[in-house]
Amino acid sequence: HVIPAKTRDLQRVAKMMGFEDGLERKAGEALLYKHKKLTENVHEIYEMLFYKPSMEIAENLPDNMLILFSPDISEEEAIERLSTLGFKETSSAWERLKVLRDGPPFVYLPAKAQLLIDKIAPFFLSQIISSPDPDMALEHMEGFITAIGGRTAIYSLLAENKKILEVLVTLFSTSVFLSRGLIDHPEGVEVLFSDELNKPIKEDRELYKELNYSIGEMRDYEEKLDVIRRFRNSEVMRIGINDISGRLDPPSASQQLSLLADVCLGNAYELALEVLSSKHGKPSHPRFAIFGLGKLGGSGLTYSSDLDIIFIYSADSENTDGPKVISTHEFFAKLAQRIISILSILTKEGVVFKVDTRLRPSGSSGPLVSTKDAFLRYHRETAKIWEIQSMLKARFVCGDNTFAKDVLEEFQQIVYSRELGQSDLDELYRIRKRMEVEIARETSSRYNIKTGRGGLVDIEFIVQTLQLKYGNKDPFIRTPNTLEALEHLRLKEIVTKDDYDLLRDAYDLYTLLENRLRIVHNRPEGDIIKGSRELSSLARRLGYKGADASEELLKDYLSKAKRVRALYLNTVKQNPKS
Repeated sequence: HVIPAKTRDLQRVAKMMGFEDGLERKAGEALLYKHKKLTENVHEIYEMLFYKPSMEIAENLPDNMLILFSPDISEEEAIERLSTLGFKETSSAWERLKVLRDGPPFVYLPAKAQLLIDKIAPFFLSQIISSPDPDMALEHMEGFITAIGGRTAIYSLLAENKKILEVLVTLFSTSVFLSRGLIDHPEGVEVLFSDELNKPIKEDRELYKELNYSIGEMRDYEEKLDVIRRFRNSEVMRIGINDISGRLDPPSASQQLSLLADVCLGNAYELALEVLSSKHGKPSHPRFAIFGLGKLGGSGLTYSSDLDIIFIYSADSENTDGPKVISTHEFFAKLAQRIISILSILTKEGVVFKVDTRLRPSGSSGPLVSTKDAFLRYHRETAKIWEIQSMLKARFVCGDNTFAKDVLEEFQQIVYSRELGQSDLDELYRIRKRMEVEIARETSSRYNIKTGRGGLVDIEFIVQTLQLKYGNKDPFIRTPNTLEALEHLRLKEIVTKDDYDLLRDAYDLYTLLENRLRIVHNRPEGDIIKGSRELSSLARRLGYKGADASEELLKDYLSKAKRVRALYLNTVKQNPKS
């Protein structure tokens, strides 16, 4: 498709296209003028979309940084320059920078991929230097580039979007947890280009719709497992980035993670039911429900939480109606096992969630699934007080909603009809003491915000003890969410305003610490260590200023923990000296 060079031919083509001779231009000249204008416009759009973004990332970069990408720079000079640029681990930084400069070792890099790395690497380093933690950011950047390998398409995406490069550096310098997730699955960087990132809050219906649509396009069972995992990974990335950027506070992040778990669990249930029904049919009255306990039940999941769940069914029918008949109990046991497998089996995309079913009647030694009657009988006749306490967090997640409502109503009648005696309080105190000794293991310099003295578990025990004590008279305080229950206890004047303010302030600080320890440092155990670099970094990220930032944070924590512990001991009627 070449425009004719000869005037006669050009005239003929121009007139065929509708151009006419005028006073200023002949038809052929008018065609050439029009063509020139259109191609200039197209070229300008092309530059704006593809070339200009690549040019932007190379603008205004300091010379003392660019010299680090010279092949002639010596290791000694490079290390000295890295020190002046804010790196503390300079030798390690130099080794990592070489990966950023030259690409990952032992990987074939297409020429285009190397050109793209050459283009984005200096900008990456400029952003890393000005990040909160340059050493951490460069370490994660090296891991990310190594994980990408020779995938030119990902480098192209990065080179065309300066904002995404900035978001990546923020993530790599702020969150070990999210960085490792992206390094494990570098293709997940696509979520950073999506409008989904601008949605801090999603409703459960929106999440269900998105996952159902993706699963509906797959026919293979293993492909469906991977779809659920990719969905989970991208949603955790969405929640995490909005969390570290301040668009979500810790309670909202926990709520979003809990909704995500609900949706994944619901889809696992539907997929498992579909697989089993094709082989065994269904019981004639398939009433089945999954309840969340612990953090899932209280809608307070963190980035490290397992899913505490139990399975309850109705024994209204004896057998299934399919080609291979099995008993109702066997059907629901297989259904529960399949659900656990869908969520926790390791594929190339990882796992969805780890599942813990040990809070079921009789624990690990009991059947995986319980009939409604057996479940209620166990809690009426056999359950220990700590088992009843754990069930206060029970929340319906998926299955038969009407059936679940009946189970919870009858369970609450059993629980709240009994009087909370001193022997129950003594047992709760004993259990709590064991958690301090065996799990928290605090010292004079190491404290545990979850199971340590005056920590999160003390607040949980205070709230749940008061629910057990007063819930028989007032159903309003029967709620699985800790903050909601605390608010209801205040409204009913069971908890004073001063005590409420203390517990709410402490809970907010503890959950913020728990959240940041996990998402920033990838530390799920909840320990804070006096004088550690980690505590200093944590304090600065939480807004504490000056050389004594970590001491001030620790002082605030210990002050709250001391007062929470006193209130806990008073609630369980124990002598504070005991």
